[in-house]
Amino acid sequence: MKLNNKIKIFGLYFLSLFCILIFLIINNSINLKSLIIKADNFRPENGFFLFLTTGFIKYGILIIGISIFTILTYKMIKKIW
Repeated sequence: MKLNNKIKIFGLYFLSLFCILIFLIINNSINLKSLIIKADNFRPENGFFLFLTTGFIKYGILIIGISIFTILTYKMIKKIW
């Protein structure tokens, strides 16, 4: 039973790290930035919608990654003390 819990904790930490890495990749993507600029030049509504959508996805992934990491760390510290 304890081994199963350790695997779950490790998996959730890995998921947290993966979410943060995806955020960094999306945030530093040159292709995505050029796509947003092209869409904004074509029609401003499309550029704004694309910018809004990528922002929600990007920061949603970041919040999920940080939340998982914080909650797991808090629970582990609480369990040890």
